[in-house]
Amino acid sequence: MRYLINGIEVGQRDILNYQFTDTGHFKVSYIATNTFNCEDTSTAEAFVFDEFQFVIPNVFAPNGDFINDEFKMQACGVYDYNIKVFTRFGEKVFESNSLHIDWDGTRKGKAVNSGTCFTP
Repeated sequence: MRYLINGIEVGQRDILNYQFTDTGHFKVSYIATNTFNCEDTSTAEAFVFDEFQFVIPNVFAPNGDFINDEFKMQACGVYDYNIKVFTRFGEKVFESNSLHIDWDGTRKGKAVNSGTCFTP
């Protein structure tokens, strides 16, 4: 049995123990050979991501032009999530426990005044 990653052989054992040294997309192939020297190949794609990544926008403009209209988080490796957005006067205007729910700049269906909000 042989194992290849992106076409480069990385092992010839029954079980592969391999640690990726970088992030990215990798083609992993397993080549088995029977007693008649006939080979069969199985291939899969491995996606290796950073352990943790969190991107928080520092500004957004909910003006309806479809450019940065929502306060949208992006994350990798995040499993527990909670965000609260407050006005500078301490009034909570948004809260979510899901990375899939973005804030559109409204509270109770009405646009929040532009200005500075905080996420403690």
